Amino acid sequence: MTAPPAAARRPPAFAVLPFALVALLAGLWGGLARLGYQLPADSTSSADHGVLMSLGFLGTLIATERATALRRAWSWSVPAASVIGSVWVVVGQAPRVGQALLVVAGAGLVIVYVALDRIQRSAHNTLMGVGAAGWVVAAALWFGGRDVSTIVPWLAVF
Repeated sequence: MTAPPAAARRPPAFAVLPFALVALLAGLWGGLARLGYQLPADSTSSADHGVLMSLGFLGTLIATERATALRRAWSWSVPAASVIGSVWVVVGQAPRVGQALLVVAGAGLVIVYVALDRIQRSAHNTLMGVGAAGWVVAAALWFGGRDVSTIVPWLAVF
């Protein structure tokens, strides 16, 4: 019996993580703008910095790790929605679409944690699920037009 080619064994994370780096770099770019640096071609507003760092980068990494742990094909839709939403916000053409995708990704992560809790009931899965609910609230408030400064506590919950 021969082993499948390396590309067939590669987890979907290899497709998601490069785009998570885009969110990281855009968040860092926005952070430099918040510090007062004059940056050329600043497509990312400094207000998006916190959301891109917490939901776009960190959220995508966490969702990727949880999808890997759950081993269900559907769970990969969560980091995909997160990274697509983040890139959409970075591009800036229709940021509301990106914001909506981040709400969907947060809700998907809550569902992933419910599925993981059914497999292995534990305090840490429950606590991380509550943190994922913080993602949903933060993203929903941002989508609803709230200023980023008002959603910071929910980003901290996440």
